[in-house]
Amino acid sequence: MDEVPAQDAQNKTKKCPDRNKALSNFGRGFHALADSTSPSHRGFQSWSPGDLIGDWQHHEKETSIGIDDYLKTISLMQQYYQTTFGGKAW
Repeated sequence: MDEVPAQDAQNKTKKCPDRNKALSNFGRGFHALADSTSPSHRGFQSWSPGDLIGDWQHHEKETSIGIDDYLKTISLMQQYYQTTFGGKAW
């Protein structure tokens, strides 16, 4: 998986006249980007729920976040918001 779903969601958000649908689209992209900074998803790794051992391993990787990843995630989310809605919305 790559960054395309987040970009597609952002493009849909920008073009959508319906605020509720736009926020739903934004949320999909926001979630994809946030997950991309998680050790379980770094680099847009996919996750397939349903495998109990895999689910546990996935959960364990997400139980803590280092300060560098924390700050990177915040910065990425701020950039995504600003490039989607513009600086005035911030």
